[in-house]
Amino acid sequence: MVDDTEAEDLIPIIEKKVKKDSQICSDTWRAYTGLATKGYVHRTVEHQKKEYARGKNHINGLEGFFGYLKRQLASRGESEGKDSLSTLLNMFGGIIIGI
Repeated sequence: MVDDTEAEDLIPIIEKKVKKDSQICSDTWRAYTGLATKGYVHRTVEHQKKEYARGKNHINGLEGFFGYLKRQLASRGESEGKDSLSTLLNMFGGIIIGI
């Protein structure tokens, strides 16, 4: 989990965790602008234009998984805090998704 979702927070994490030349699929959130100039293959979908897939590029699996995690937290009466999310991820065998 990250404290904020602005470029100055996300880009350093991406650069630390994701190999250059990797393909990154995202929506068009402004914080992701410039990933291609940093050596990544950046594919996007534009949710604001009701676009959810472009060819094979989509983020539905990731969004669906995190939606499922949020529902699991809510069913346990827990918030979406770092501790709760970490516990739930560990229940799924330490699945690592994204960055």
